[in-house]
Amino acid sequence: MSSKVNPNSIPTIIQILKESQTDYTKVKDEKDLGDTFHESGSALRTIYRALRTADKALPNADKLSEKSKESLKACGDKARLSKSLFQAVAQEPATSRLESYRTAVGRISKGDGVETLVIGMIRHVCDLAEDGILKRPMQEDVKVLQETRSKLLGMNPSVPKPQSTNIFRSEGESHQFNTVGGGPQNNNTGGGNQFTGSFHSPVYFGQGSS
Repeated sequence: MSSKVNPNSIPTIIQILKESQTDYTKVKDEKDLGDTFHESGSALRTIYRALRTADKALPNADKLSEKSKESLKACGDKARLSKSLFQAVAQEPATSRLESYRTAVGRISKGDGVETLVIGMIRHVCDLAEDGILKRPMQEDVKVLQETRSKLLGMNPSVPKPQSTNIFRSEGESHQFNTVGGGPQNNNTGGGNQFTGSFHSPVYFGQGSS
């Protein structure tokens, strides 16, 4: 009877990353997908290598702390999402890959581009490397991971966020004044008349003659 595979074990996540790299290789020359997408695809190998180091250094996964196991689970969740994104792009013809990617981001990862998932995986692997048994073996891997993370953080989103429109919200009974243009704004909070403008000859306010 075969034992049940742990979906969040290091070997399982390594396999997911390996499959994601295969999908990314199919689209690595597609310039329309942008630098951030390609940098994220290249970073998969960096995460893969770091987890290989962890797997070799760890005689028994049960020796990991609960915090490290939580980091692995979070990493596995993001690895599966990123795999779905790369797979969605790779299976489409070249002419529609960018649009397919944007659609997949909205449908699969709730607006998070591959770079957000990759940055998250890097953070989780670095947290894993803080585990006492892995700290020394993964020291060099962590340096490379942090450099990769910094580079990705400095890049534009692979899928631009939609620009927000002007939204005015008032909660409570106080006055709220909003202006989105470049001209003056005149506010009257009292009960009297309000007039804004300018005059070039005498003007008299009062009751008209009967």
